[in-house]
Amino acid sequence: MSKFIKTLIIINGLLIPTVAIFLFASYLWDALDIGYNYNEGGINTENFVVKDNDTLLVQGTEYSDPVQVYNCSNHYIEVNVKTYNKPPTKSMFSGSVNFEGGGSSEYDLDLMNILFLDKEFKPIGRLLGKKAYISSTSFSTDHWNQKLDSTVLNIFYRITFDDSNKDGVLNYFDNDDLYMTDLSGKDLTQITSGIEIDDYKVISNGRQVLITYHKRSDIREEYKIKRYALYDIDQKKLLYLDEINKALMDINKILIE
Repeated sequence: MSKFIKTLIIINGLLIPTVAIFLFASYLWDALDIGYNYNEGGINTENFVVKDNDTLLVQGTEYSDPVQVYNCSNHYIEVNVKTYNKPPTKSMFSGSVNFEGGGSSEYDLDLMNILFLDKEFKPIGRLLGKKAYISSTSFSTDHWNQKLDSTVLNIFYRITFDDSNKDGVLNYFDNDDLYMTDLSGKDLTQITSGIEIDDYKVISNGRQVLITYHKRSDIREEYKIKRYALYDIDQKKLLYLDEINKALMDINKILIE
């Protein structure tokens, strides 16, 4: 027997058991619902699926600890969505069974809503009245150009209500817009519409918002041109800074001429 044939026999002897083990493990993974996950991130537009003639709940909620709102005695609780690795059945909801709440989780969480509390921790309202994906808020200092002070009177949010790419999930792949409220989470006001937000910064002692954005389109990200807009909070008016945008386009022409 040649050395080459012996080598092939050894390789086959190792390969065939490995493939068999992999196929058997895959069968067990599916049969036992090990790591069964319907969504890699985001909030499903439909929360129930049918599997093996039973209706399963794909996602549930999980709450943060209360956090004080800056420059205010109010507090807020984030209502996050988690995707179950092993979804519970709809029949498990009979009686007093509750799949909501809890502390820290091993799941990836997506922000869906915010509950606001007064200084005595009594609920005073929720941010949204329908399902949505909140990609960011200004509760942190990331969107402020200075140290937060007593001039802060608003909270800002980037929110997605519509499954714009029609994939059945609300997430960062969908179009979002910038909104604001007062420090009690009331008077939800839409700031932008129909543009692709790049970033925003609260300026002028909290009375204006400088927004960088792109026009919404399907072109490659690297081809998109950054543009600028300014929102006046007191007047609730968005001004597109077309003079800046035009001046930058004129500079851009130097490169391509």
